[in-house]
Amino acid sequence: MLKASAIQRQSDGKIWVGKRHGDVFTIIISEEGKEALDTDEWIQGFITDEGQFVDRRQGFIIALQCKQFLFPEKSIPILISEELW
Repeated sequence: MLKASAIQRQSDGKIWVGKRHGDVFTIIISEEGKEALDTDEWIQGFITDEGQFVDRRQGFIIALQCKQFLFPEKSIPILISEELW
């Protein structure tokens, strides 16, 4: 089951967590002291109930298996946080 939105920095694997990805980017920008972030450096995904980071495609599969979708008719296999909570 997915518990939260998360973003992982590729260079060192550090993970930030929040309700929505936009919230997480705000936290990262505040902590890192940057005006904007290079999107190639970051992987957007989710944290599972076991504390594992998964990307948007893996998140889609987990949400489907756990029946977490707010919009079950979704057919594109990339999950966004607004589809969960």
